[in-house]
Amino acid sequence: MATIGTAYHAVDMIYSNVFYGDVIEASSNTIRISDGRYEQVYQGQFTYDSYGLSGGVVNATSFYEYGELFYKTSGGPYQALSVERYINNNDLEGLYDKVIFSGEDTINGSNENDTLSGFQGNDIIYGNSGDDIIIDTSGDDRVYGGNGNDLISIDYYGAYGGHDVIDGGEGIDTLVYTKSLANYSITTTGSNGSVTDNSGQAGYAEIVSVERLRFIDKSLALDTEGNAGQAYRIYKAAFDRTPDSGGLGYWIDVMDNGHTLEQVAAGFINSIEFQDMYGENPSDEQFLTALYNNVLDRGPDDGGYLWWLDSLGSGAFTREGALAGFSESAENQENVIELIANGIMYDEWAG
Repeated sequence: MATIGTAYHAVDMIYSNVFYGDVIEASSNTIRISDGRYEQVYQGQFTYDSYGLSGGVVNATSFYEYGELFYKTSGGPYQALSVERYINNNDLEGLYDKVIFSGEDTINGSNENDTLSGFQGNDIIYGNSGDDIIIDTSGDDRVYGGNGNDLISIDYYGAYGGHDVIDGGEGIDTLVYTKSLANYSITTTGSNGSVTDNSGQAGYAEIVSVERLRFIDKSLALDTEGNAGQAYRIYKAAFDRTPDSGGLGYWIDVMDNGHTLEQVAAGFINSIEFQDMYGENPSDEQFLTALYNNVLDRGPDDGGYLWWLDSLGSGAFTREGALAGFSESAENQENVIELIANGIMYDEWAG
């Protein structure tokens, strides 16, 4: 059977708990339970005996908070006694996995921050807006993250995957795996490509608009034209060396949290390593000459040097702006592109 689930406000399909209320309606086609704040409505065909529910099926259910619809599902029938048993055991995850979402389902997230899963079967999951956590488990699934910065887990609880298509959509989207990088084969072109579990456990995933791949030992950034690429280039530009993976992870995190490239440049300029290379109080002439040598690996050309010198002297550019400008110049991007063409390895910042 196929279920269609639609959320209208933030939902958590993994860590939710059952609420207990009073049965305010129990008819042949409707069961309504409420505690005054929450209300769950089951629709289907039900039978009763002197002990309560004795059989029947659930075809659809809706959940409300203070009368406002939070989510609904349809597509049964599901055995009513099975649904009741899972609820009485406070096992909503089991209910979703074994009963309601055990087939080929369609899950529609809300425009808020959801935790979504298709559970078993070949599913289609739409995250829509919001920063979502999407659990992609067994089957050949299609996941569309939509807007927001989404975390998409591909082998949750060691589930055996199939041939999945993961489209992160807008934002900075991260595909999360539970083993080390060496266990996977990766091909990428920008934020598109594929990831294959060499053991076959997590299957094969086609990826579209996925900016980050996270493994238990390393992370790989694919947004070489986005925050990760800018962080790598300015790190290398400032220190004239390959970024260390821990420090790079820190600066990627800083940019992901909204800092501008000039603000990041200020952090480098104020560092001890930068001052050791450029001097504690260099003149504009000394500062620019060092930028040419360290960033572009050449001496200044007269036209460019004089333009930058005038821009610094007039206040049109700060030194932070100059460092950022050199870092993102076409010449420096051309010099760096081969180093990051297959992605940028870094350690996640856990601060």
